[in-house]
Amino acid sequence: MKKVFLLIAIVFVSVYSFAQNDGTKHEIYFGAGVSPISIPSPNLPSQTDGAAGNTRYSSRDEKPSGTINIGYAYHLSNYFAIGLNYSYGTVKRGIHIGSSNKLAEMKNDIHTFMLTTKYEWLHTEKFSFYSRAAAGILNLNNGKFSDVNDHERPFLNSDKIEDKKGFAWQVSPIGVDWDFVKNAALFVEGGIGNCGFALAGIKLKF
Repeated sequence: MKKVFLLIAIVFVSVYSFAQNDGTKHEIYFGAGVSPISIPSPNLPSQTDGAAGNTRYSSRDEKPSGTINIGYAYHLSNYFAIGLNYSYGTVKRGIHIGSSNKLAEMKNDIHTFMLTTKYEWLHTEKFSFYSRAAAGILNLNNGKFSDVNDHERPFLNSDKIEDKKGFAWQVSPIGVDWDFVKNAALFVEGGIGNCGFALAGIKLKF
C-alpha cells in the first residue's frame, strides 16, 4: 500500500510540474472516504458435518473500512464534467452457524469502478462548489478467513467462495474545491454511496 501512495504522489508532482493551462480541462484526484454504504454479503458454503447437518453459514457484524478513491474528470464546459472513479476498501464480518458464537472472521476486498458526472454551480476566486453523482460496478473478492478458536475448519476455505459483483453508486450533493495554489486544489465532499458519506483529498487541475 505504501508503494501505491508513493506512485500516486509521483504522478501528482509530475503532472503539476507540467501543468501550464489557466483554464481547467482535466482533473486528477486522490482522496479518502469514510463509512461507505453496506455491500452485498458473500455466498457462504454449508456446514456438512456434525449435528448441524446442512446448515448454511451466515455473516454478521459487518465492519467496512474506509475507501481509497482515485479519479479523472474531463470538463466539457466551465460547469459540467464527466469522468471515471476507482475505489478500494475492505469489509470484515463474523461467521456463524445459526445462533452460534463467532466461529471465524472473514475479510473481503472491494473494488468499484464508476462513471461520474459533476456540476459546478458556484465559482469564486479560490473556491468552487459542486455536486457529483456516479454509478458503476462493484466486485467483492472471495474471502480470507481467520478462525477465532484456532481450530481447523477445512469447509471454511476461501476457494469455495466465488467473487460477487453488484451495482455501485455515489451521490454527493455538496462538494467544495479550494484552489490553494495554481493547478492544485484540496477538496471535501458530503454524500452517500460506495465511496463514503464524507470524502477529502487533493486534485490537480490543468
